[in-house]
Amino acid sequence: AFTHPEVDVVTTSYGMPGSLPLPAAALGSPYTHLNQSFQGVVNMGKLHFGAADNSPALSPPDGTSGPWWSIGIAGFQEGTEEGGLLDPGGEGKEVVSGSLPDFVADFTQQLPYCAACESGGYESVSGTSFATPRSAGTASKVILEARRALGHVGGMNYTAEGEYVMVVGSSGRQITNWQVRRALEQGAYYPRAENFKLSVGETSLPTVDQAPWATVGWGVITPAPEHQVVEQTLAFLRVRGSILKYKDQNACTFMTTLVRARHLFWDNWIDSQSNGYAGGDPYIYCGTY
Repeated sequence: AFTHPEVDVVTTSYGMPGSLPLPAAALGSPYTHLNQSFQGVVNMGKLHFGAADNSPALSPPDGTSGPWWSIGIAGFQEGTEEGGLLDPGGEGKEVVSGSLPDFVADFTQQLPYCAACESGGYESVSGTSFATPRSAGTASKVILEARRALGHVGGMNYTAEGEYVMVVGSSGRQITNWQVRRALEQGAYYPRAENFKLSVGETSLPTVDQAPWATVGWGVITPAPEHQVVEQTLAFLRVRGSILKYKDQNACTFMTTLVRARHLFWDNWIDSQSNGYAGGDPYIYCGTY
């Protein structure tokens, strides 16, 4: 998936418990998802959404969610009604999920969840393994809507220089994976403490209104229409609509510091493909786009 030219977005939901960055040799294989994700994202223009650990472990050293080219997703109890099923969450950061992520997404969902049967009812299931594909699906909707709006046909395409891009419009307009990521950083919403509702059996806590970025990163990724994440992301990509508001400078400073720290770690980690990487930094920092 990471090396197939027609795959736009990859989501992975596995890694070492406790976010330990063990070398590939310790796992008995020279081919880890870490190396392939670098190839797919940096060299082939894809987006990689990686699940943070289902513990409060720090996300940056995690082999799935930590590399600067990956988009790390932790858990959030989203209080949204979808399809007539009321999500038990109450707009709070899930404590039992990775710390310092890029984004958070719905941790507990009502799904027809059955591992060894042919039929069954809905169950409440939790984990970043559910939050991560939900984020990837929301990003996929953004990409699809951008392609439709700009007249793009088919999957990823190439620039005149031979680089992969997510969108090539009929007028020549181009949108890269890094631009989609930057737009998602703008489009994700910050939950308000006043909307938090503690539910029985849940382990989420409200965010601090003055510093939501400290717990939920760039915010919550969700397709729920009331939060307008897709619409704001498309507006920030200058595809359609108008931007309602920007993240403040404190969020920008905090998240920039975090990405630079991830660069420092992974560009010097023995088993990282960015170790010795001679290319430029493709990540688009807030304030530059």
